[in-house]
Amino acid sequence: MSNKRATKVAGRKDRQDRDKRTAQSRVITRSRSLHEVVGPDRLRGYYWAANRRPSTWHDLYARHFDQRSAYATRVGSLMPGRADNHADDIINIATVETAYATFYRVHARSHFRSGASFPENWQPWPEKVTRAERFSPPESVGWYLGLTVAAAFDEAAYYQAQATTTPAPTVLLVIECCLSNILYLAWPPVLMALWEKLALPPTDVFGMQLAIMDRKTDNAITDRIGLWARERGFGGIIFPTARYDARVSLEEEIAKRVRPPLLVPVINYVPVWSRLEVQGGLHMTAGIGDQLRFACLSQRGLKDDETLDVPAELNVVLFSGEQLQGTRHPVFYQTFPMEAWREASAQETRRDTWRNTFHVDLGAKP
Repeated sequence: MSNKRATKVAGRKDRQDRDKRTAQSRVITRSRSLHEVVGPDRLRGYYWAANRRPSTWHDLYARHFDQRSAYATRVGSLMPGRADNHADDIINIATVETAYATFYRVHARSHFRSGASFPENWQPWPEKVTRAERFSPPESVGWYLGLTVAAAFDEAAYYQAQATTTPAPTVLLVIECCLSNILYLAWPPVLMALWEKLALPPTDVFGMQLAIMDRKTDNAITDRIGLWARERGFGGIIFPTARYDARVSLEEEIAKRVRPPLLVPVINYVPVWSRLEVQGGLHMTAGIGDQLRFACLSQRGLKDDETLDVPAELNVVLFSGEQLQGTRHPVFYQTFPMEAWREASAQETRRDTWRNTFHVDLGAKP
């Protein structure tokens, strides 16, 4: 082969290789996200920065759901003895990896970004950094999601009531994702262990619950816990809402009483499919938590007609937006009109049911 011909063949091969690399790059960029409009205020999509090939929403979800579920439920053990003291041992047990679980957030319609822009939803702006939020004092950032529809509505209703201007139109954002290195603070044993470790003001377990559920968003107890958890390297905290007393439906029940009752938050434990639940620890201690609560009320000398049990939903605060940005695992999302979900949320199973039966079926067509 002549030098001229060899040069021509080599040049053609270089162009083919370059075109192939360009095509692969386009596929990678295009396959990172999926965005579908399925109706008014109804979007569906996913985002995963590491995706290398186009996938349907259902195939990608099914593959990662199975993989993550197997991982999250076997990581670690509930057997004690891994730490230097009892408090640290309990904290280690309550540090969970979740499988793919459903989280809810009331989101301003005009501020929601979908498709390739989905990670922009979780980038802090200057006002958020300086804002005081639960477990997130100024100069720290927290991203908040509810573990139930009611949790998202309770939070949104509270802040809308505080607003001095007309709230912007909103949608219900439903996210399926997996979270890592999360402290399950709603578990009574870890709450007591943390009180001991941080030398917080002495109280019984019911007083501890009320302290982290204080109506004041930025309070000394939650600020202390939030900063400690960041220093310890946690990715976030699962905690019971402070908005359990804000529902209109309570007014009628309270009006029936001769004296205003003490509202007793009864935590609605919902699964995030971690080892803490699957291996039985959380399921068993949910009952223990109730026993401790009743014992604390007895010590206070309160009778049944002087208290009123109120369901308290769970929230999660994430200390950065990274886990929602699809950098390590794909994040799946849907949006729904608010009016459609208010009616649906009334059917949500709460008390005395371990599994929350009201669950978004991300594999079903709308």
